[in-house]
Amino acid sequence: MTDLTAKEAAALRAFVNEGADAICADSADELIADNMTFMDPTDLTAALGVSYQVAGGLITALSEKGLIEDTGEPLPERRHNAWAASNEGIRLGWDL
Repeated sequence: MTDLTAKEAAALRAFVNEGADAICADSADELIADNMTFMDPTDLTAALGVSYQVAGGLITALSEKGLIEDTGEPLPERRHNAWAASNEGIRLGWDL
């Protein structure tokens, strides 16, 4: 299991919650099949009540652990690329 700080765990859970809410997923497998866990730093600041810099650091940390991936495109009307939980990130985040 990947070791996460409390803030990293909260951020990963925010990604999973975003996707689960979007598709009304009842399991990690459903969310993996239709991954809608898209978030960007602005979303994380709102979800966690942290600064933009902290959100960026959390994205970097989760990315380095292979739990989220850069989608290569921004969300509509945003300027920074969106990120999405990886399959491993979804499974781990679902269990948090």
